Amino acid sequence: MTEITEEIFKCVMKGICCASHLAKGAPLISSRVKSDMSVVSLYDVVIQMIFCKLLEKYPLTIVSEEEDNDFYKDTLKALQTNNISQEYAYIKEFLIENEISLEEPLKPVCHSLAGTGMEIILDPIDGTRGFINSRSYSIVAACMKDKKVLFSVISCPKENIVYYKWNMPENGLSGYPHRRRVRTYSLSDSPHTSYSDFLTTLSLYVAISAEKTHSSPILTEFLDRLSKLYPVHIVRMDGQGKYACVATQKIDIFLRLPSTKIQEKIWDHCAGIDMNEMSIVTDLHGIPIHPCTPPAYGVIASHSQIFHSLSLNILKDLLM
Repeated sequence: MTEITEEIFKCVMKGICCASHLAKGAPLISSRVKSDMSVVSLYDVVIQMIFCKLLEKYPLTIVSEEEDNDFYKDTLKALQTNNISQEYAYIKEFLIENEISLEEPLKPVCHSLAGTGMEIILDPIDGTRGFINSRSYSIVAACMKDKKVLFSVISCPKENIVYYKWNMPENGLSGYPHRRRVRTYSLSDSPHTSYSDFLTTLSLYVAISAEKTHSSPILTEFLDRLSKLYPVHIVRMDGQGKYACVATQKIDIFLRLPSTKIQEKIWDHCAGIDMNEMSIVTDLHGIPIHPCTPPAYGVIASHSQIFHSLSLNILKDLLM
């Protein structure tokens, strides 16, 4: 279950990256008023088609608003002919560059939840009037199974930022247990590079001191063992910014080994520990550290209980 969901998650994110770059680069935006007086743009329809194409091989249902109406059919037909309007020319060139072929039959969509099986809830352009008028808008997707959300994604192309969250039940290291709180990444200069940047954020971000005097064989061995269990991205930082990054989920683990050469001071830790009230901050014995008490035996901080416990177990073995 987790493996196929991870695959679908990454496929949806490819769609998010493609849709975001397609929308933010739009030279013109044509639209129509639907029977319920809401507005639909050409990009609403094309983005829905992109998701239908990317997800066509998976056993799931796509739930989206845009109907299989005349506008939908006309759009698909125009993309398959030599329509020379600037808007269609831009879209067709984008699809070719990103190797997306919108050919019939596309995966059908539903307009309401079935409540069973896996379902992708898609809003191609959330805030169409904002999109048309060069204001803010979003591209939104979520995955549900049996009325439980497995993951969710909100892209804000005008702000160049994508938010995502992984909700699969924590079961060891499977899936992305460190992404159960919202994570972000920035849209880059192309769908490919944006997707590559997203994949990097799935790694385990570990912060250590930038000072060479804080390095040790134990730290090197810890990072080596951790990287054999999960992809690791090492971030070297000075100061209490490491604590702040844990609190805001920009860093997943902050490790500071105990040292006989350094006497810890309260001003080196107080604010950082306080900011991590919702995280787990302990010494290397696993004893919680209070903001008013300087750590006596190192620091390990994480917003993920799974990776905090894993790190403690590795360190206990190394420090025996």
